Amino acid sequence: MNKTFDLGKDPIGKIFIAYALPGVMGMIAMSAAGIIDGIFIGRFVGTSALAAVNLINPLASLAIGLSIMIGVGGATTAAAELGAGNIQGARNSYTVTVLLISALALIITVAGLIFMDPLVRLLGAEGALAADVKEYLGSIILFFLFFMLSFLLDSFIRSDGSPVFSVTVLLGSSLLNIVLDYLFVGRFGWGLRGAAFATGFSQAGAVVLLGSYMISGQTRYRLVRPRFEFRRLGKMMFNGSSELVNELSLGISTLVFNYILLTRLGSPGVAAFSVVGYGAMLAKMIFGGIAQAVQPGISYNLGAGKLDRIRSFLKLGLLVNIGAGLMACTVMISLRRPLALLFAGTRTDVVELTARIALLYSFSLLLTGSNFVMSMFFTAVHRAADSAVIAFCRSLLFFMTGLFVLPLFLGDDGLWLTAVFAEGLTLITAFLLFRFRPLDEKQVRRISHSLKQAS
Repeated sequence: MNKTFDLGKDPIGKIFIAYALPGVMGMIAMSAAGIIDGIFIGRFVGTSALAAVNLINPLASLAIGLSIMIGVGGATTAAAELGAGNIQGARNSYTVTVLLISALALIITVAGLIFMDPLVRLLGAEGALAADVKEYLGSIILFFLFFMLSFLLDSFIRSDGSPVFSVTVLLGSSLLNIVLDYLFVGRFGWGLRGAAFATGFSQAGAVVLLGSYMISGQTRYRLVRPRFEFRRLGKMMFNGSSELVNELSLGISTLVFNYILLTRLGSPGVAAFSVVGYGAMLAKMIFGGIAQAVQPGISYNLGAGKLDRIRSFLKLGLLVNIGAGLMACTVMISLRRPLALLFAGTRTDVVELTARIALLYSFSLLLTGSNFVMSMFFTAVHRAADSAVIAFCRSLLFFMTGLFVLPLFLGDDGLWLTAVFAEGLTLITAFLLFRFRPLDEKQVRRISHSLKQAS
């Protein structure tokens, strides 16, 4: 039986554990699928194929950013409406969000297929690398609708107090991805297209299960006749805008970073950094799972007007992610060489470079988790501008500053320390925003009252 929690009354520690454990398990499963995907690509297709997958990240960031903007904005708004007792408003927010996400995904897919060649050139790929990018992108883009809908449905199921079912689906989807990788890439030899199909079909399966759950009557959300109230729609989009800023900033910085790597180190440099990215992905997924565990509780209690519970969720999320960051840093330093060998095999140049990058990059993981929680906190309490500032600073402003300044003094090592530089300055910025613009009782009561008035 799927346990549903009362986010406004149940003990905070109990709620956090109930959300964090399945959330982190789900994120680990997702990252494990991504890591194994990379291993199959690196071993069966080649390290240049790893570089090709990394090169499409800027475009993926755009699509993910738009979907997260709508999905997180809709889910946090709906959760606050549930906390205020506005069930019809929450259902309308859910319906509008589903329609917007579906329309956006179809537009991105059609536009991507039409403008495939210009996109590949924009991403910096040439020659054989361009052919690899086109093969992977042309296949994975067919499944963008499922990627976007799976994130959306998962967010709403968790916001209604039912985290266990969503993570069960996530685990199943990740397992299916791994099995299909083995078949499509390892056995059938379909290369990058097979890796894309494995990921895409696993997401499609997740959408079928999550969608069936949403229409089964087990949640308070229902698809209703939509009311497009542009003022509320604008507030919902604005509330999720920080996630768009984060992904767009990340996409731009990744694009510039890839250009620099290709210029200074060639495809081996991109491949080596991609391997470190796969290792860091596991840590970041854990950080994200913990941050997402506090979001429903904060949003719900904002609608219910309970400031003390909001603060308690925030403190717990920060403490847990600080501990997780320390562990992630230690593990990456200790296992950096086995990680490199796992992906790159006999490519000694890529192995040595990967080990060096991992050593320096690992220290950024001490700070990343806290930034995740602070950004999620500001989004959950409807302070999207503050969350956007954190996202912009972390993914673009401080990152780009470090990217162009640090190599002047540290050479190539400056490239790998850029993440440490950006995460550190972002964390300082986040706590300054929290310190000088604290959330108080008056603000919470005002937001709660406005949500209840709308019911």
